[in-house]
Amino acid sequence: MEFPPDQALLEEKNTLLQSCGMDEQMMFYKWESWCLQRGNKPVLNLDNFRAFAADTRTQMERQVRATLREKPEKRHIKTKTGMNFENILGLPAKSQNLKNNASSQPVPPASDVPSLTGESGRILETLNASLPSASTSANVPKPSSPEITAYIDPKAYHYRIMFQKLQDSSEVLDDRIDLFSGIVCEHYKIADDDLANPSELTQEMVTVVGRVVVDSNTVGGRLNSNSILLETSRRLGAGARVSLKLDEVLNYSIFPGQIIALKGSNPSGKVFVAKEILPFPPLPFPVSSKEEIENHNNQENNQPISVYVASGPWSLRDDLSFTPLKVLVSYLLENPADLVILTGPFIDINHPILSTGNISDTQATSLEDFFKERVTPILSKISCKCILLPHINDAISSHPAWPQDTFDRHTLGLPSNFTCFPNPCIFSVNEVVFGISTNDILLHTSKEELFRTPKHGNLFSRLVAHVIHQRHFYPLFPGGSLDRGNPSNIDISHLKLGELLQTVPDILILPSDMRYFAKIVENVISINPGKATKGIGLGSFTKLTILPYPLDSSIPPSDLLHNAQSRTKVEIVKL
Repeated sequence: MEFPPDQALLEEKNTLLQSCGMDEQMMFYKWESWCLQRGNKPVLNLDNFRAFAADTRTQMERQVRATLREKPEKRHIKTKTGMNFENILGLPAKSQNLKNNASSQPVPPASDVPSLTGESGRILETLNASLPSASTSANVPKPSSPEITAYIDPKAYHYRIMFQKLQDSSEVLDDRIDLFSGIVCEHYKIADDDLANPSELTQEMVTVVGRVVVDSNTVGGRLNSNSILLETSRRLGAGARVSLKLDEVLNYSIFPGQIIALKGSNPSGKVFVAKEILPFPPLPFPVSSKEEIENHNNQENNQPISVYVASGPWSLRDDLSFTPLKVLVSYLLENPADLVILTGPFIDINHPILSTGNISDTQATSLEDFFKERVTPILSKISCKCILLPHINDAISSHPAWPQDTFDRHTLGLPSNFTCFPNPCIFSVNEVVFGISTNDILLHTSKEELFRTPKHGNLFSRLVAHVIHQRHFYPLFPGGSLDRGNPSNIDISHLKLGELLQTVPDILILPSDMRYFAKIVENVISINPGKATKGIGLGSFTKLTILPYPLDSSIPPSDLLHNAQSRTKVEIVKL
């Protein structure tokens, strides 16, 4: 965030930083959020900055008042004997007194009708607004539902968690560097032997490839201009680490775990001074033959495909009645879709009622039974095809590590129109390729990123671009930590399951706790549908309308790009 040479503006900036106790990077994030709320890009001048500063101070004053406000006394509610969470996990049972003093409340029955608000159904954001939506298109019957094809090996996700071997993990991390070194050599016509070891003394300009690492003796240290290390692979530099200086690079955006290619020198033998960051070539886009696309168009009777995408958690903070899920299904029954994609967590392990260890008013004796008792009846009302993806916080998942195995459809009692995919997953809906990961890479990267006048000025576009350029659903390493409240549960030895394949997806879906958005980044439709609930209020979901591919006799019978970014309308809708 560069300020114009205006003394009054600089004084306002320093006053804001001092009064609110934040650094310039945090101010930049708040400025971007402030601009997004206004739906435009305000010019950075004195008047706009004063308005931004006033709003920021008001927001922080509210936070302070909320913190200082006296909390109401909790009522002690005696509950009937129900499902004991400790018994399910094999933990020692608590005393009866502790159970009586628990702050848990009775779980409302699944038949409760959710109270809808006037906000439900309101369009919050639209991408490609000029395109027609499914509701306004001609209602012509379709011969069949969309064809779904998964590009995964299901057996690869059945690995045992918490059995990582140090050697396997190191080899996976090494392979990432060697993979990109091969890409650099092929793209820039460099011989493999010409790639240098950045830790060796050299006065000449050389090309190096390595991983960004934080130079910190403290667990959870942050990346800054003086704490950047470049780590090599064992093949390229015996795994050595060297201090990296980017002072002479005008534009960059980096984070721990990022693989980068650099041109520079190491005149002292202790610090590699970068002159230029070499961008990696983009992955190609998926293609389909004209015959395949024509068959899909005929299958859909040349009508648009309607897809709903929504992300958990699916319970409000003060109950386990799954109100957001009921609201979504109710909306779906009134506005039918061809496909629904739902991601977890469905029963959130961090839900306050689960944390008390006592779930009352239920006959279930396990979390799977509780899902079948409360969630399955709601989901069973969905008649179209539905895809479920787990989340690492799903209490019903027996595989809480990422990459994550699928749910068991039969164990959860789900009907045959449901398909369970792993997390992450790449699949196609007819010819259009989707990529989804529920691990919150956007939030985690935003907390670790270091940048200077980056190519993508918009925060969300920049975070998505990292995923695309690094060819991985979770390129951050180390990942989010429990200490910071954003665990990622990464199994390093199986990180290859998170790689993008030979192409980028047409549509990339990355559910996050950050603000919802729908953008075209590097010609990829990138979506954060938002969460179904945030605390005690309902959240949002996404509607996609994919128009049929415009075919005519003049198009040659060859492989065609899908061009999903020009024929897909995205609407983010309030629940």
